[in-house]
Amino acid sequence: LFSKLDSRLSAFLLSEYKRTGSRVIYMTHEEIARQINSAREVVARMLKRFAADGLVELRRGSVKLLDTDGLDF
Repeated sequence: LFSKLDSRLSAFLLSEYKRTGSRVIYMTHEEIARQINSAREVVARMLKRFAADGLVELRRGSVKLLDTDGLDF
């Protein structure tokens, strides 16, 4: 709970990838925020940073993981 948000968010995305076996996570920013106990706006900002770094691709209602090794920090 007290880890940095970027670590919590990346850990959540990777756990969903491992759980489902799919690189596409069909969740809204709001749903992800609820799962990691954060605000939607903060999650959206962090996902945009991940996208700028080439780690994810943002789509309406989903997040596609492009670089799972890069998310593992």
